[in-house]
Amino acid sequence: TNKTHIWSSCTLYSKEIVVKRELLFQEFLSEGALKNKDLEAFHLEGNLGDKTQNFLMKRDDFMQTISLTQVVFQQGNLEMSYLDLLTNSRLKHSFSEISV
Repeated sequence: TNKTHIWSSCTLYSKEIVVKRELLFQEFLSEGALKNKDLEAFHLEGNLGDKTQNFLMKRDDFMQTISLTQVVFQQGNLEMSYLDLLTNSRLKHSFSEISV
């Protein structure tokens, strides 16, 4: 609960690409304060130079990233955000005083 994490599907990405994504994420974290808006921008703009491997992945016409889900836990509060990239709609829900 005290560390940031990024996950990449092992069925969609090679080990090499997973490592590149992790390095890009670590570089992002080292640039400064981590804020919810910054994290969303990282997911929307994170670029590995290949649309088939980027965080907003698009492969041919049949496979692409369709949503972003983000969970932030800080000081006993949890916020979950879901962004539907196809309709550009957003859902947010907050939970207070959660213990881990």
